[in-house]
Amino acid sequence: MKKIIYLIGISVLFLISSCNDDDDAVNQSVSEVKLYQPTVQGSFGQFKELRMDATTKAGVIEENDGLTGESFYWHNEDKVKMIFINNETQERTVLTYTADVAEGERPKTAPFLPSGGVAAGNYTVYGLYPADGWNDEGTSVSMDQSHMDLEYIPVVKEVSSEYIGRYMYMKAKAENVEVGEGVSTSIGLSYQQLGSLIRLKITNPNPPDLARLFRLSMGVKLDTGVPEPGFESFFYPIAASLEDIDGTELTSTPAQKTNAARLQIPDEITDLNLLDFNLFIPILPTGPLESKTFTFVGRVYINGDTEYTQLAPLEKPLPESALPNGFEAGKSYVFNLTIPTIN
Repeated sequence: MKKIIYLIGISVLFLISSCNDDDDAVNQSVSEVKLYQPTVQGSFGQFKELRMDATTKAGVIEENDGLTGESFYWHNEDKVKMIFINNETQERTVLTYTADVAEGERPKTAPFLPSGGVAAGNYTVYGLYPADGWNDEGTSVSMDQSHMDLEYIPVVKEVSSEYIGRYMYMKAKAENVEVGEGVSTSIGLSYQQLGSLIRLKITNPNPPDLARLFRLSMGVKLDTGVPEPGFESFFYPIAASLEDIDGTELTSTPAQKTNAARLQIPDEITDLNLLDFNLFIPILPTGPLESKTFTFVGRVYINGDTEYTQLAPLEKPLPESALPNGFEAGKSYVFNLTIPTIN
């Protein structure tokens, strides 16, 4: 329990520096402020799908097979940042809530357990996901750059969508939330996707043990050759901000962008060598793009070699009418890619 000490006293309290050592000690009394732990039910934000150059039935993630867009769910121990703003005092309390999901379940709505409590009052509550991707003001985001080596590389940790969770920025808001004695507080939060998602549907005509994909890079082609051929445009945001905590549109500046989106697949992940698989690239809203031609470059290990082979670039030109606003928040995009046949 948080303790607040109230000093009850006399005028000498404010003149303590002038009192001598024989003065009586100032009386103190201790009062406790009770903290409450509201429960939270979070609903995962979904994407609307745009079938870019898809020629096969576009499905949703993993075992789903719908046409309504990518469908995601909470994983156990997903963490959200909760900001409680007292509507009377404007005092902020920032807590971390953790998803409690049973093994084997894939819920779109899940309960979250708090790391602490808040005092009684009437609140406006903001939920921000992922917790470590947002600042405590709830106004800016930044990609987890723990795997950056002069470039942005999300690392595929397992054969599922779980690795992208920390790059999918979502926000929810609840108003007029009463917290206090005798109040049954359950906060329902419906999250809104503030970013986009690119799904790469990959076909590998080579035997799985011949060519193992370990890195895939995506860029925008401008034909200038700078800074990298096929990766000339700084189109990929790694940080963005809202106008204020009530904003709903993330924006970035050129200084917050890199020229390539890259996925890294560790050596121990071998199930991705199957003939067909999906990779997912989360992306913050880009704004209008400088070109509608995309470059994809794969690096593979051939026949178990320890030195990689870089495959020839694969270009995907889109009609000029496509992506008028670039990659937009709340939408998912599908590209079909085929790894070249290796002789």
